[in-house]
Amino acid sequence: AGGNLDVTSTDGDISQASGSTITVDGTTTADAGSSNITLDSPTNNFVGPFNAHGNNITVVDGAGGLVLGNVSAGGNLDVTSTDGDISQAAGSTITVDGATTADAGSSNITLDGPTNNFVGPFNAHGNNITVVDGAGGLVLGNVSAGGNLDVTSTDGNISQAAGSTITVHGATTADAGSYDITLDGPDNDFVGPFNAVGGNVTVNDANDLLIGVLEALSDLNVTTQGNMTETAAGSMTVGGNTILFANRGKIALNATGNIFSGSFVAIDDTTRNQVEVVPPPPPTASVPPASADAGLDAPTVTSLADVNLGGGVTSGGSDASSAPADASGSSTGLSLSVLKSASETQTGLIAVSVPKGTSTSGSGFSFPLPEKIVDSASTPIQVSLPDGSPLPAWLQYDAAEKRFVATAVPDGAFPITVVVSVSGTRTFIVISERTAK
Repeated sequence: AGGNLDVTSTDGDISQASGSTITVDGTTTADAGSSNITLDSPTNNFVGPFNAHGNNITVVDGAGGLVLGNVSAGGNLDVTSTDGDISQAAGSTITVDGATTADAGSSNITLDGPTNNFVGPFNAHGNNITVVDGAGGLVLGNVSAGGNLDVTSTDGNISQAAGSTITVHGATTADAGSYDITLDGPDNDFVGPFNAVGGNVTVNDANDLLIGVLEALSDLNVTTQGNMTETAAGSMTVGGNTILFANRGKIALNATGNIFSGSFVAIDDTTRNQVEVVPPPPPTASVPPASADAGLDAPTVTSLADVNLGGGVTSGGSDASSAPADASGSSTGLSLSVLKSASETQTGLIAVSVPKGTSTSGSGFSFPLPEKIVDSASTPIQVSLPDGSPLPAWLQYDAAEKRFVATAVPDGAFPITVVVSVSGTRTFIVISERTAK
C-alpha cells in the first residue's frame, strides 16, 4: 500500500500467508476484535504507525524500524524489529492485558506514551530501552539492554516478575514517584550506574553495583553478590531505614551529600569472616579507625571501617513506618523481613525493626526464628554476636522455643546484629529501632 492499510475481521483471526510480504508506506490499522492478529513475516515493512486491536497481537518489521500507534491487546503483545528502532507515535496509547515482548536486537526501544498500560510482565531486548506506564504500575520481566534502561511508572509500583532477569550494560533509571520499586531478581546485573526514585526501594545485583542518584522516600534495601560503590556525582537520600548487604564484596560509599534519615546498617562479607555493621553517624562525626580483626572464625564488627560514608552524610528523623510482622508470635509492632535466605554459598539476612522508643523506655520484645531456619536445622542452632561473643544480658535466645526474647533494652542498644549458625549456613539478624512509631 502506497498509502494506508486498514484491515478488519469480525469473525476470526487476522494472519499472514507464509512467505508473503506486507509493505505499507502510510498508516496500518488492523482490527480483529477479540481474535488474534499475526503479521509476522520477516520482510514486512510498516513505514507509518502500526495500530491494532485484538487479543494476542504479533507483528514483525524487517525494514527501517517499527512505529507503534494505538495498540490494544486483550492478550499478549509481541513486536519485533530486525532493522531499526521500535518506537511509539506521539499521542498514542498502548494497552496490553497480557505479557508484552519487544525485541529490537541491537536497536533502541522507546515506548514512552504517558497513558500506556502494560498490565502483564514487560519483556524487552534492545540497546537503549525506555518504557512508561501510566496506569496501575509496571511489572518488568526478562529485560536485556545493551545500553541504558529507563522505566517510569506514574500510577503504581515498579516490580519484577518472579523468575525473571534484568541485565543492563548501561545506566538504569527507575522512577516510581512515591510508589515502591522492587527489582529483586537473584540474577539481575546492573552494570552501569543504578538510579532510582521511589517509596520503598529494593534492588538485588548478582555482581557489583554502582549506585548513582538514589532517592527512597521510605526504606532502602540493597543486596549485591559483589562490591557496592557510588559514582562521584551520585547521592543516596533515604527517608526511612537503610540496609545494605554485600554478600561477597566491599561497601564503599564515598559520594558527598548522602542522607540516611533512619537507622543505617551496612554489612559486607568479602572473605566470609569479615562483617561491618554501620550505624548512622552524627552530621559532624569523623570516621573512627577500624577495630582489630577478631580472627578467622569470628567476623569483625567495626563502627565504620571499610564502609566509607563520605563527608556529606547526615542523619536525622524519619516518618517511615513498618508493616506488621509476618512471623506469628512476634511482639506487637515488631516487623520481621527475610531479605536473603541462607545457603551454602550465601549468607542469609533478616531485618527486624522494633517500635520507636523501645530502647529509651526500657521495654522488651520477642520474635521467633523464621520457620525456614528452624526446619533446615539438622544440627543445634548456634547464636552469637558477630565477633563470636555471647549475646548481651538483655537479649536472650530461648533454644526450646526457638525465639529471641529481649527485656529492659538499654539506651543505645540499636542497631545490633546477631549471627545464627545452623547446618553449615549463617544468617545475620539485624535488629534496629524505627525512627517513627
